[in-house]
This record gives sequence, C-alpha cells and structure tokens, in this order.
Amino acid sequence: RYRHRSVEKMPNYCGRPCDAKAAKQVDVCPKPPAEVRYCTWSAWSEMSGCSASCGSATKLRRRELKLVADRPDPVVDWVGAGDCVDEHNNMYTRYMTTMGSEEECQTLLKLLVAMPWVRGAQYSFDLRKCAVVVDVDADPRGSTEPTLWQTGANSKLSGPGSGAIARTDGAANRTC
Repeated sequence: RYRHRSVEKMPNYCGRPCDAKAAKQVDVCPKPPAEVRYCTWSAWSEMSGCSASCGSATKLRRRELKLVADRPDPVVDWVGAGDCVDEHNNMYTRYMTTMGSEEECQTLLKLLVAMPWVRGAQYSFDLRKCAVVVDVDADPRGSTEPTLWQTGANSKLSGPGSGAIARTDGAANRTC
C-alpha cells in the first residue's frame, strides 16, 4: 500500500528544507492467512493388466502424495486382527517388538527399508509396541541381511503377530 500527501504550506524550519519522507507513508499489505494443507497418500489405483501375455509379466498399481485441507488420519495403513487378505489379495504378517517411542520404531524401519519383503511399520502408543509389517511368507528373524542383524534388531523382534494392511477408507468395518 502506498499513501502520499502534498505540502500545502511550507513550515518555517529556520531555513531548513522540508523532509520529503514525512509526506509519504509506505506500509506492507497484510497477507491473507496461509491455507493449512496436509500431505497424505491417495487411494491405490486399480491394478493394471499384465505386461505380457505369456512368460514373466508384471501388474502395476499406483498411489501418489496429495494435499488435503482436512487433517488425515495419522495412520494411513493399519494392522487388524488375524491373517487377512487386503483389497488387492495381498497378505501381510506383522512382527511385534517393544519400543519406548515412535522414533525408535522409525529407526528400526529405516534399517529394514532395503529389505524387499518389508512393507512398513506402525507404532502403538498404548502398547509401546512397534509392528514391522512384512510379506506373509517372510520372517525377518531368519534374514541373513547384515544391515539388520549387525544392529541387534534380531533380539528386538519377539515373534509373529498377524494382520492385514488395509486403507483407512472402510478398513475399520472390514472383518476377516
């Protein structure tokens, strides 16, 4: 914003010139409040067709990060009771380990992230447990991957639990 005024009558400053700065005023425009946005995953796309009609082939599905106005559920994927099949016929198992904080669970996940069978981890504040979610036929305790076992994480994994990862939209009503 800018405002200017002119001098109608020159004051007598004992012969000194008028200060031109006194004749104008500059102010910063107020910014509208920044719109709060949250980053979250979109829903999975439908599974694509096979990449080949015979031999080795792959299917593809996607999801992407998007900005939303409402705060998303902090747990995008959740682990339910019992071995289940998710909406894409994928089965998952979880291995529980006691951890004092969510940060410890995140550290463990960073150690495991290179393993192709690791799908994620979730931390339960109530139980003080970190659930490492893996493909149903994987057992992280039997892995020979040195990055995991050099850290002593093997002793932290206390045995299998079970559960499925499902999207939060409708997952709460899903039974297996």
